[in-house]
Amino acid sequence: MRKEILITAAGLLAAPLGWAATPPLIVCPPASTLECSNAAVTVVQTMVSDADGDALMVVWMVNGHSVLTNVVEAGVTTNGVTLSLSYPFTLGTNEVLVGVTDDGTNVVSCSTLITVADTTPPVIDLVTATPNSLWPPNHKFKDIRVRVEAHDDCGPVSWQIMSVESNEPVDGRGDGNTAPDWLIDGNKLKLRSERSGSGIGRVYTIHVQAFDASTNAAVSSVKVYVAHDRGHGKPYHDPADDEDDGPPGKGKGKDKDKGNGNGKGHGKK
Repeated sequence: MRKEILITAAGLLAAPLGWAATPPLIVCPPASTLECSNAAVTVVQTMVSDADGDALMVVWMVNGHSVLTNVVEAGVTTNGVTLSLSYPFTLGTNEVLVGVTDDGTNVVSCSTLITVADTTPPVIDLVTATPNSLWPPNHKFKDIRVRVEAHDDCGPVSWQIMSVESNEPVDGRGDGNTAPDWLIDGNKLKLRSERSGSGIGRVYTIHVQAFDASTNAAVSSVKVYVAHDRGHGKPYHDPADDEDDGPPGKGKGKDKDKGNGNGKGHGKK
């Protein structure tokens, strides 16, 4: 449906009015696509002229709303005058309609489309996990608070925990016969405090994704550690655990291949 621009002669202020023999001319720019930015203000230009050199009134409308009125004095319009609109166009397709009159009756208009697109993903500034080190390795779940700081040039950013991975098997040798080792509930996370007694320590890698309203996404990660020991060379041993954490080959009973947690053991292979 065509939109009508209503221009009153009163808008010409003190410009002399009279019968206009020739309608004015107006030229709009071609349609364009711009990248979205919170701080960007786009400039649109149009050229108006009048063969009679009459005063002109120009009305700008964006998406059906009047946003600017220009009055051009008589005598300077014969060769054409370039006018500009600076406007913070919103995401999506915006219609710019420009109308010009020289007497309030001769109204000429043109239109163009300004499309604001968002093709740039957010920027992840920081990802933290608290705590980022688990101890003791007693096979119990611990709550992990994941925090993501991100920004986007076009609007708000949301984020989510995508997945977790470990450098050790979920239910590997010497880690307590427990599974699963992580639980994701929205942006809430639980990690199991355990590692293999015969390994070098466990590293959980938490993968997160930040995304904007246009579904552009960025990914990042943060690590949580379960140390093998406290630095004195002796691994932690849970007496209630039916899997021992000591060196292999010196355990007893069904775990004689796994040690007794102090590296000495009493069993025989």
